[in-house]
Amino acid sequence: MQVLLCPILDYRAETASWDEFAQGYLLDRSTLEHDLAHLLRPGDDAGDPRLSPLKAVALRGLPPACIHTAECDPLRDEGELYARRLQASDVCVRYRCHPGMIHLFYGLGAVIPQVAAAYRTIGTDVRALYG
Repeated sequence: MQVLLCPILDYRAETASWDEFAQGYLLDRSTLEHDLAHLLRPGDDAGDPRLSPLKAVALRGLPPACIHTAECDPLRDEGELYARRLQASDVCVRYRCHPGMIHLFYGLGAVIPQVAAAYRTIGTDVRALYG
């Protein structure tokens, strides 16, 4: 099973959410670009589907996926697009976008009350996929 929370799915992504949330939402574009550049080793191909699953030609046969994104996250559109591609490939998917939330809000439970409900929803989705 794939459990993906605010995932990076394309090292070269140019989506609307990258532009829409480029600044002012905790994770900004320059920080994200810096971090992505340092995750790759010299010679790594950012377009390799093992690093950028959205670049995969075929997704059929992959395990079920629980994908949760945050509305105000530069990575939001990648998660939604991956969920759609998986569904189109007959992979069982539970996708949710959490309204008003920022990248990796899941780690901010002490200051964001919605985190507890988000974790319960993730658990519900995982159980449904195992069903």
